[in-house]
Amino acid sequence: MTKKKKEQKKKKKKKKYKKMALKMNQSFEHVRDESVLQKFLEEKEVTKQLVEVRTELKKLRTEKDTLMKEENPKQKSMLNAFDDKLDQLHREKDVLHGKMQSLTDGDQKSRINRNLIMDRIKLVVFDLEPVERECRSLLGEIESAGKKIETLKKQVTATQSALTHKSHMDIDHSMKALEKKLKSAEEKNHDSVIKQLRKERRQLQQSKDKITAYHTSKTALDEAVKKLSEYETIAIKKAAEKAQLQKDKERLNKELDTKYPVPKPEERDAKDAKKAKINTEINEIVASIQAERAKKDKKMEEFQTGPVREKSQKINAKSEERNVLEMKIRTINEAIPKKTLEVDKNLISDIVGPGGATVRQIEEDFGVVIDVRRMEGEVVIKGSECADCASAVGEILQKAAENRYVEEIEIDPECGGEFIGSGGSQIQLLQTRSGTNINYTRGQGKVVVIGSRENVEAAIELIKEFKANSVRTEVTFGPNAASIMRVSLMKQWQEEYQCRLIKVDQEAKKISIMGKGECVEKAKTEITDFLEGMKECGTVHIPFNVPHHVIIGTKGERVNHIQAETKCILDVSKDTVKIAGSKENIELARKLVNTIIAENVREEVKVPYKAKMHNFLIRRRPVKKTEAEEEQEKEKEEHADPNAKPDRRRDGLCLLEQLRLKYNCDRVQADLPGLTVTIRGPKDAIKKCRDELKAALDFTGMEKDVLMIDQAIVRYLTVNLNQRGARGVRTRLDKVRNIEGVEEVTADFRGESKRVELIGTKEGVAKARETLEDLAEGVAKMMTKFDVEQNKVGRLLGRGGMTVSGIERDFEVMFHIPRTDRSKEIPVDATITVSIIGEDPKAVEEAQSAANNALADYK
Repeated sequence: MTKKKKEQKKKKKKKKYKKMALKMNQSFEHVRDESVLQKFLEEKEVTKQLVEVRTELKKLRTEKDTLMKEENPKQKSMLNAFDDKLDQLHREKDVLHGKMQSLTDGDQKSRINRNLIMDRIKLVVFDLEPVERECRSLLGEIESAGKKIETLKKQVTATQSALTHKSHMDIDHSMKALEKKLKSAEEKNHDSVIKQLRKERRQLQQSKDKITAYHTSKTALDEAVKKLSEYETIAIKKAAEKAQLQKDKERLNKELDTKYPVPKPEERDAKDAKKAKINTEINEIVASIQAERAKKDKKMEEFQTGPVREKSQKINAKSEERNVLEMKIRTINEAIPKKTLEVDKNLISDIVGPGGATVRQIEEDFGVVIDVRRMEGEVVIKGSECADCASAVGEILQKAAENRYVEEIEIDPECGGEFIGSGGSQIQLLQTRSGTNINYTRGQGKVVVIGSRENVEAAIELIKEFKANSVRTEVTFGPNAASIMRVSLMKQWQEEYQCRLIKVDQEAKKISIMGKGECVEKAKTEITDFLEGMKECGTVHIPFNVPHHVIIGTKGERVNHIQAETKCILDVSKDTVKIAGSKENIELARKLVNTIIAENVREEVKVPYKAKMHNFLIRRRPVKKTEAEEEQEKEKEEHADPNAKPDRRRDGLCLLEQLRLKYNCDRVQADLPGLTVTIRGPKDAIKKCRDELKAALDFTGMEKDVLMIDQAIVRYLTVNLNQRGARGVRTRLDKVRNIEGVEEVTADFRGESKRVELIGTKEGVAKARETLEDLAEGVAKMMTKFDVEQNKVGRLLGRGGMTVSGIERDFEVMFHIPRTDRSKEIPVDATITVSIIGEDPKAVEEAQSAANNALADYK
């Protein structure tokens, strides 16, 4: 299984446990049906038990694996072979799953994009229909206005041709002259003249009426022409809008047909066949994995010892308990009324609502529990009123589909990872807060928001806020400054200017800055000024003879401080500091570095010692502690993990380590071939450490005493104990060494020497002598001696000492066989005395019988 697949599986498992944890903490106070409420509470309790059982099961499996590694190191290679085979099968399965996923994802992505484009086409059609209606209405108005204008033009032409006078003024002037004539004729009683004049007056009145009719028709014609012009202007705009919408529709249809066409039946059948073939191969590999696991389990059963078998039995019992609880949860779920709705994933956010408000309100209104499965496109409703609730959810979905609104917004593609967030956390948070469905196209920076208009606008505001906090800019630099543009400097600037990200591209010679607008602007200004000062960049190398960590400081604290103060870049190698920056800043950085070097100059001295003192120098001895420190140590031991590895410092520290810690030296180390102790550190500390070490080696002012003890007893006292006893006790002789006032106890059981030398204060040596005599007396009581012919000693020892070692191990005793000088001739009847020491007298007797049998049976 690949690392990526393992992480995905781990995330999926984590998500499952998180869902179970949410179910454990879920409240069911809003559920009104008592029987359903009891089922929910029972499921919650069983889920809690299941989580506990799974936790215990995981712990038992870890303990079993640990035991298997400890108890079966020989079988590890065989089990590793099974693991390698299983890993290979898992890799093959993952490859096939990847192929299947690519086929499925391709279909799903194509379907989603196709649906999005179809939604956009629907929106265009929705906007196009009223425009077309308006265009048709305007065409009718223009046609009727044209007809009216033609009619008015005819009227104007007809009335104009019938006019005898040009205007009302001419008629009024003629009318006044006619009235005078008529009045004069009436006074003279000229009837024929009066009759003629009255006829002319009637004609003038008719002409006046014609002029009025002409002007009325002319005004109506002008208004009709003006209105026609207005209609034509509006019609031109609407025609342009209609043409643009039709163009958008054609473009979207073309994009739909070219980028995301409906697959042909033969292509779909071929893809289905390919999927079926991959599924068959996956099933075969799964069967092989199960078979390999069965073989591995069988081998592991063969390897299992008592404790491992016990753990396996517990694991099986817990697995059975887990299966029972899972079956119980399934039974409870089946007993709860439920209804599952398949929902368009883009509409799920309308059910959830901003911050989950809508789904919580629905649950409270109907007394049900709703499980929204966004990835599967399902909504599961549990409760006695699930049918009514499903109807209400359906109405919400229908209303959401009718009021569905789509809007696009673009962000910087470089910010895509942060927009999505780890595991999609950021985009999911935006969806929850706004109650919308948000789709992001990687690499293009295009964000599509789907939902109600109100929620979409809220989501757009949130995305704009994200964009405001993700302003991005770049600063270029020259080749002179390339050497100092390091990752450490970028991190320093990032913290100093509180930007989200500052990174350098050495190939493009540019620095990318991203974060809030004001922070980015400040960082850009400061970095630009810094680069201006770096145009005359130089470098200086300063050698040093102190440990490089002294200059670097804890977690780079000192280097970062110097870089922040001087605006230079420091590169610390094993024995040289490279400083890069402007001339003034380099001088300032040089002074700071030289000050640190001067304060931490190290020297080295060597102190000779005798070979017999080497063990004295490196032997661990208890560190003297105060009562408070002793109490703290006891508390730690009480709460310590019994399976944890023992801390070697609990047995104490050697003299050299104690001196190093006491005087804060860099190194205090013994060199056995050269018989010298090397001390390295500050000058004052070296002097004090050297003086104390010399005093310790000379045993200045100490009492000395010598005891002569049997060689076998001395060897028994100096042999390492198999199990550690009291703190600081590794041999039985350490009990004497740990007496207060005793500085050293040396013993030599090689050759003919039987000396045990005690060194310390007068009281300490006296007490040590008494204790040593008691020890020797007790060992003498446990010791048995017998003679062996010198030429048969090899038979007792065996090849490589295997015979005598086997007897010692079987009976828990110790043999002491004195060494002989092989350069001298051995007499035929020469014998040596062999000693056997053991705490159990019966075991000592049996060991002696085994030794005699080895001497007798050896051929």
